[in-house]
Amino acid sequence: MNLKKRNIFLLLFVPILAYCEFSDEINSRLYGTAVDLVSASKPIEDSFFTPNFVHMQVAPDNSLRLALRAPFYDSGDIARPYLTVDDAGHGVLHIDVKRQLQIVGKKCEFQRQLVIQIPAQHWQKLNDLALYNHNTDDAAGSSMPISDRAYLHAKQHESVQQVAWEKLTESQSC
Repeated sequence: MNLKKRNIFLLLFVPILAYCEFSDEINSRLYGTAVDLVSASKPIEDSFFTPNFVHMQVAPDNSLRLALRAPFYDSGDIARPYLTVDDAGHGVLHIDVKRQLQIVGKKCEFQRQLVIQIPAQHWQKLNDLALYNHNTDDAAGSSMPISDRAYLHAKQHESVQQVAWEKLTESQSC
């Protein structure tokens, strides 16, 4: 009887652990197109909230690279982001934290900085791009009209200026 209980426990518990470990990959493939998470910071505590999309640049391989800060409630690893696109070319970039097995939940709000890269064959078909944070159940910010080349050029220029300003202020600090 003890062996039967153990097997039943394993049949119930192993799929839960597998889902916690691989749910981001499963979701990114089921619901959209997986995109690359280039980097993700640890939780940034005691920081002021900045706009969700911080920097945007078209890389030499024509992929779109977004550096963004977004609020999160959980401090776990960032799940693989994915992109969904409707028939009208409206894209949504989905971000989340990997599922964790928690007995007691603790809700704290802090920021994370993510760098996400979207291949050219995916972002160049879009009319606009929005961000959806599943961890906070929030459509973060407004949609960006990335098919508008003037908008895209202005955002890239703004990103270059912002990086230059950050480097200038860093070098002047004592």
